[in-house]
Amino acid sequence: MTLANGAITLTWTAVPGLAYQVQYTTNLAAGVWDNLGSPATVANATLTVSEVQPPDPQRFYRVVFSP
Repeated sequence: MTLANGAITLTWTAVPGLAYQVQYTTNLAAGVWDNLGSPATVANATLTVSEVQPPDPQRFYRVVFSP
């Protein structure tokens, strides 16, 4: 994860052909996750997702497989 020019960028190694959904939460204890955009299908071995830096004082991200 990087923060540059007002954007947060997540990059990870992924399996081509699979779909991944990035999710976020501001409170890990609550256990509620919101989707960040739509699922992304991998065309090569790396997937990158960006968003404008949110106003939240802290934000946690996770990546899940999307059916």
